[in-house]
Amino acid sequence: MDQLLKEGVSMMDQLLKECVSLMGHLLKEGVSLMDHLLKEGVSLMDQLLKEGVSMMDQLLKECVSLMGHLLKEGVSLMDHQLKEGVSLMDHLLKEGVSLMDQLLKEGVSMMDQLLKECVSLMGHLLKEGVSL
Repeated sequence: MDQLLKEGVSMMDQLLKECVSLMGHLLKEGVSLMDHLLKEGVSLMDQLLKEGVSMMDQLLKECVSLMGHLLKEGVSLMDHQLKEGVSLMDHLLKEGVSLMDQLLKEGVSMMDQLLKECVSLMGHLLKEGVSL
């Protein structure tokens, strides 16, 4: 019985040693696997970050390009409006000058007519005065 007890203890001791050894091995494997997964995760996150930065860079370039295009369109439109305004003002100025020239001619013509009538009337009055 003592022998059986010693053998049982020895077997238990051997099983415990194998269990501890196996647990150590499993722990090493688990740590190795966790390390590998962590590295993979960091690599994947780094890749995703680079892709995100690249996409944001591309979007920024497209936005800048679009804003440049819109700015050119705005400047072109403002230039066109300015030219239209200058053309209209030039036309109105010519019309105004033409109208003022016409009014001046009519005014001179009317003054000439009034002057002739005045001279004629004064001549008539002078004749009447002499006749009296």
